[in-house]
Parts: sequence; C-alpha cells; structure tokens
Amino acid sequence: MPSNIDTMEIPIPLNIAEFIRQKNEEKKEEQKWIVVGGSYAGALSAWSRLIHPELIVGSLSSSAPLLAQMDFYGYLQTVEEDLKKIGGPCHDQTFTVHGPDYDPVKALKTVNPYLTMNINFTDTVLELSGVGFEGDTSSRLWLYQTCNEFGFFHSSDRGTSVFGQTQPSKSLKGTNVIFSHGTQDPWSFLTKKNDPKHWSVVIVEVEGGAHASDIGLSCTIADDYCSDNMKQIQTLTLENMKRWIDPIFSVPDRVEITDNIGKRPQLFDPNFDPYLQTNEKAADSTIEILESAGNDWIEQTWDHFNPNEERTFKQQWFYNYQYGSVDGPNFLMIGGEGPEDIYWVSNEKLSWMTYAKEVGANVFLLEHRYYGQSKLG
Repeated sequence: MPSNIDTMEIPIPLNIAEFIRQKNEEKKEEQKWIVVGGSYAGALSAWSRLIHPELIVGSLSSSAPLLAQMDFYGYLQTVEEDLKKIGGPCHDQTFTVHGPDYDPVKALKTVNPYLTMNINFTDTVLELSGVGFEGDTSSRLWLYQTCNEFGFFHSSDRGTSVFGQTQPSKSLKGTNVIFSHGTQDPWSFLTKKNDPKHWSVVIVEVEGGAHASDIGLSCTIADDYCSDNMKQIQTLTLENMKRWIDPIFSVPDRVEITDNIGKRPQLFDPNFDPYLQTNEKAADSTIEILESAGNDWIEQTWDHFNPNEERTFKQQWFYNYQYGSVDGPNFLMIGGEGPEDIYWVSNEKLSWMTYAKEVGANVFLLEHRYYGQSKLG
C-alpha cells in the first residue's frame, strides 16, 4: 500500500466509506457495519476499519497481504515448502536441479501432463500491452496497480531455492479485526501472523488452509471441506462478529504502537461444542439465485483528494436483504481485483452468509473501481 497510509490518503477505503455513508443516510441513522474481504480485499477490509472506525465496527481480513513488498520471494518459498510437505516424488522430480539446462516447468508437465500453463513470454507481453476495455482486463489492471502501489513480484531471489530474512508484517494500529491465513497459502508470507497491539485483534491459522479458504464454504455443510481447526476458526469468527455488533467491553478505535496489548477478556465459553451446527441437507452444491438478491449502482467521486473534483463514476454493488432488517446490522464484502458477481450474496453455503443469517444481517458486495462494470471514464 502507498506509504501515506498513516495520513489516510487511500482512495479505495474512501469509496467504501462513501458507500456506507450513503446507505446510512438512506436509513437516516448510523447503522453497524462489518467489512469482509479476502486476499487484497482482505487488506482493504482491515485498512478500512483502521481508517473509518466511526463507520465500521469490525473487519474479517482473510489472507491479507498487509506488507507491501517489491521482491516477493516468499511466495515461491512458501510454494516450495508446501510441495516438500505434500509433493513426495512430484517435488523430487520437479524441484531437484539436474543440470544447467534443467527446466522445472517442463519437468512439472511430465509429472502432470494435464497441466495447462502458457509460459510464452511473447504471448504474455501481447496480453498485457492491450489498451482496450473489451473483455476481462483484470490481469492488466492488477499488474498496473501492483506496479504502482505494492510490488508483489514473485521473484526467485532467495539464493537457496530452485526458484531462485523473512520480514514481519507491519504493525496495525486498528482494533476489532480477525486476521486469518492458511498454512499452505503462498500469500501468507505477507500476512499478519503475530504481534497484535490489542486484545480485540485476533490472529488465526488454518491448518492445511489455502488462500482465503476460511471465507469459502461454511462448515455447516456436511462434507469433507472442514477440519476441526476450520470449524473452530469459523465459530470464533462468528462469536467475534456478535461481540462487534453487541459489545460487552469497550474497545478503542485505534491504539498506539507502544500500547500494551492487555489481557483478552473471557468473552466466550472455551469449551463450546459443537462448533457450527451441521445442516445435513446442505450437502447439495446447487446454487440458486435468491429472489431477495440483486444489484444496483452508486455514484462515486472520481478523485476524493481533489476538492474541486466534479467528475463522478458509477460503482456497482450487490445486495441481499433476506436475513436482515431496515435497522441493520450490515455485512459488506469488499471486491478485489476482478469483476464481481451476485453469487457472493446469493450462495447461502458461503461462511459469511452463514454469519449473516446467524446475526440477522443484510449483506452487500461493493465492486472495486476500475474492475468489472465499475469503470471510470
């Protein structure tokens, strides 16, 4: 993220804040909002809570790369470590250097002939050099954005890896945030894994979890998706969301880096069992678009940092009012680097939809500016 995060000059959280303000004005009251996001959107979720605690009571930040790193060698480092654990002969065949002309990608294809991977440099340059908005332009937009804001270049510059000092995640001054990451997620190298500055900041690790896996399917589904660890994390997430909506203890909006974390109050029964109640009838993977779900558009300021700005653009958002009421509370999922879809507010088997149903929340999804249908110009 740009280095001016402490001065709050970050455009995307301002779009999120403006959306919440407009919804609150429509209801003529200040409602409680919880923001949810995975990956880059997970970082936006945490930053939005940090910057706008007057609007947002809590954040679920899954697999969020909070540390912007140019030389992101940790991605391939994590991939190699994962393959060592589960790859066996596949790892030995693919990632053992056999000579100066050895190509690990070709070796991987010999192990898995069904692997489809375009590694042609010319094709990649042609794709990224396009200037039109036709079709899905997400890959070009994301590359431009990361070059300008984050880095995140998956390098092999570690010295000891066949792909080619761990740095700790930056301290976050916010409160009421859940940071989750999976042990098999390459992006977890940049996530927050330790050193919370307040007891309301919860850090959890999904054993065997992939990228943002905890905000995927809910453990209420009777299948093999959820381990006991995943069930516990999803239950802990729900319990924290309940606390954010109906707080038992007061929580400051922000803390100073030098503040003492304090002792976490005993909020919940540590011996809860079972975790989330399993719905045996939910095993069917068929997804229905609920009649209560739909999409709409909100008018946003083009440049929030220009006091004379008169230009605006239309930003797409999705909704589902099935579980909530006109009084809230509200869950807002933050869109990431791609087009958004009504699926995310229609699939009742997603974990965040389960949380919304449990607490009686309306659900919203805000598409990221520039991506999908939310284009400027």
